[in-house]
Amino acid sequence: MEGLRRFWCGLVVCGCVAAAWGGDWPAASEPASSALPDAADLVREVRAGEQWIHRVKSLQVTFDEVDRRSDIGIAAMTAAFIRSGRVPDPKINAQLRPAVKVAISLFFDGRRFRSSTKAEDGLFGREELWDGVAHDYYYRKSGQPYLVISHKAPFVAFDWLAGDVHQYEWTDLDSVGKARPAEEFVTVDREKFRGVDCWKLMTVNNQGNWPERWFVGVSDNRLYGMWQGSAGGPAEELVMYREFAAPDGFEIQTEDDVGTWVDNLSQSRKDEVREKSLAWVGRHGLPAWELWFSDYLELQPGIWFPKRHGSQVYSTLKEDGTSGGPVHPD
Repeated sequence: MEGLRRFWCGLVVCGCVAAAWGGDWPAASEPASSALPDAADLVREVRAGEQWIHRVKSLQVTFDEVDRRSDIGIAAMTAAFIRSGRVPDPKINAQLRPAVKVAISLFFDGRRFRSSTKAEDGLFGREELWDGVAHDYYYRKSGQPYLVISHKAPFVAFDWLAGDVHQYEWTDLDSVGKARPAEEFVTVDREKFRGVDCWKLMTVNNQGNWPERWFVGVSDNRLYGMWQGSAGGPAEELVMYREFAAPDGFEIQTEDDVGTWVDNLSQSRKDEVREKSLAWVGRHGLPAWELWFSDYLELQPGIWFPKRHGSQVYSTLKEDGTSGGPVHPD
């Protein structure tokens, strides 16, 4: 599934009001040198560019979002409905539609916060409120009244400030994770990301987890994309394991061969293969989830906002709802 957002934004910085609509972002220019830059410096610059969110006195953002689902994704979801005994009715379920329009608005001023999400045809809606004391969450699906839930869980982070972990007045500090240290990133390549010339960064020392992957603009050092997790298609994995098994004199043709090979490895070799697998996926594999940003606009000096941004889920689901197919956008 893919979500695409376009925005209107108004903010107050030191008593000055700025509003921004549309416009074009200039094309990236080629740098004088193609040498790989220091990843830690790029990460620090991206994070420094997000700190304006803690300096503004107020912010109001309105998004026009379109949530899209592929034909395979709809077929897989339909099969899941049927297996569970539910009627797959696209009139009341957004997951069964190829596209759903969603209106989103965010506002905060001092210690107050409000987030509103409303899908077309009343498919679903959500209201989140914080007034310095209460934290309420309202949720509705098609044909149902709003449910009111008071809780202390953090609000969904502003995904256009994805380079760092930000804390706000309404954040539950016990639930906030930590950003990866800038020193744990390396620059692995230079490539086009959604048409933008970017440095590709990847985390190391992942302790058994999938690496984070960032795409930072060559010309402006701004964040254009993040990849998380791994879609892990079987065809892609076989290519990887054939490469890794070759030094052991083992030929891999099927997924069963992978299991046979790994079962006969020493523990130290298994650990080595796992770390190599994580690194290989970081360089070559598709993610499970992607965030992307484009068309940056300077609202005030030093305050850059992506006019368009979205997310993309990748899957190996097949039309019958089972997994194991080739990797594709869900």
